[in-house]
Amino acid sequence: LDPDTTDLFYNGYCNSVLWQLFHYIALQQEGTLTETQTVQDQYEAYKRANEEFLKAVMSQYQEGDIVWVHDYHLMLLPALLKEEVPNMKVGWFLHTPFPSSEIFRTLPQRNDILTGVLRADLVGFHTYDYARHFVSSCCRILGLEGTLDGIENAHMGTLTRVAVFPIGIDPEKWI
Repeated sequence: LDPDTTDLFYNGYCNSVLWQLFHYIALQQEGTLTETQTVQDQYEAYKRANEEFLKAVMSQYQEGDIVWVHDYHLMLLPALLKEEVPNMKVGWFLHTPFPSSEIFRTLPQRNDILTGVLRADLVGFHTYDYARHFVSSCCRILGLEGTLDGIENAHMGTLTRVAVFPIGIDPEKWI
């Protein structure tokens, strides 16, 4: 990534927006036009960075590989991967808290972020509460159906499994 994209992506959208929101630090809803443009620029850099990670993964991917995506930095990547290879096995794990739907819904890009993660086959969290908050956000914000196994998207005919992994993930169990 070029230095400007890295700064806007990592220091900007990832750490000034997502990290804070995921740790219950409320986003500023009223700001100057300059601040609003800055967040939009940060989100554009976030999208570009996820697209660059897509290129890196695709340069190494071989049919049958399982791709594990980690953390809030790459919440759009599962959808990008599935657009390239629809039958690719993709897992995504969050290493931070996931906020309640009441907090998450304050994120202007909430639909894009949730939709990006939901293209993964398996979504993992450290605790039941974080997983519950994610499922609740998908149901309340996107209007999807939460099941015992995860999130059902009837429009796309998909089921994203949602599970809790306090220590680690046994890939054999989820293949």
